Amino acid sequence: MASRVLYLAVVALWLVPCCYAESSASLVAISAPLPFSKLTSTFGIRQHPVSKVIHHHNGIDLAAPVGTPIRAIRGGVVTFSNQYKGYGKLVVIMHADGKTSHYAHCNELFVLVGERVLRGEIIGSVGESGVATGAHLHLEIRDGGNPVNPIEYLRER
Repeated sequence: MASRVLYLAVVALWLVPCCYAESSASLVAISAPLPFSKLTSTFGIRQHPVSKVIHHHNGIDLAAPVGTPIRAIRGGVVTFSNQYKGYGKLVVIMHADGKTSHYAHCNELFVLVGERVLRGEIIGSVGESGVATGAHLHLEIRDGGNPVNPIEYLRER
């Protein structure tokens, strides 16, 4: 039951085209990364679906068809856009407050390192590159390099 409630909460977040996050003294606009998706894995301790090792999952997984456009949740500067280990094709965006958003397992990458992107701009497409069991977006938010639950980050701020 709790997982169903969490799923419905996440769906509600993704259906809202924009919400606002409080950042120190100002409000920061945040957009949903996908037009539609299904939450398939939450932030926290879990058994990895491929390796079967129990460890911390640093983001959330949102299943969607291959090719679904991925949008930047906030504006910033692209600091990484390439293949990276188990993440497959990965985009990392540094935001003005120092936080980073990470978009992994992409099929295609549409941005280059150093490029400034706007909130809602298409930065890639959903895929299953890297270590993945199917097409999905792995979304991470990091604050000072430390993973933050994307759901909490999007909901509370």
